Amino acid sequence: MDKKLIGLVIVSILAVVTVSGCIGDNSDSTVYDGLVFNNGDISFNYPSDWKNFTSSSHNSAQVASLKTDKGDTSLLSVYIDSANYSIDEYKSLNEPNPGETLISSGDITIDGVKGFDISLKYYESGGGEQRIIGFIKNGYFYRIIFTTGDLKVINSDMDLVINSFKVL
Repeated sequence: MDKKLIGLVIVSILAVVTVSGCIGDNSDSTVYDGLVFNNGDISFNYPSDWKNFTSSSHNSAQVASLKTDKGDTSLLSVYIDSANYSIDEYKSLNEPNPGETLISSGDITIDGVKGFDISLKYYESGGGEQRIIGFIKNGYFYRIIFTTGDLKVINSDMDLVINSFKVL
């Protein structure tokens, strides 16, 4: 066989294999079976068993309200406010109040910026657990709050939301 023909066959095979996805980095090709929240200001992925709902404590800063039956009932609320304080001041404002117990407190990077990640146990209205994530970006304070009976039950759901959260 002619060397040019062999070279052409090899290049053709490599092209077909590369285009079909058999070669290369497929780390971003994760199959995702869920929904995307996008209101023009923020976007994030969330599982399909979470549904939109209107919170009885809704205020103008609340831009997303979702709930699921996991862990009895679990809620996700997202708030956006003008950033009037430093991230450390916001963190201290979100530390447990009397009647609440700190589970964990630390830093988190979300959408490329450093923020805080606080988990706490509360006892009013039958009690439960909350995870509060806050960060400042583009002059706004973003707060993501998960409320449930047991945070471990929705751990993978929280990871999905947090790891996909973007400010648009």
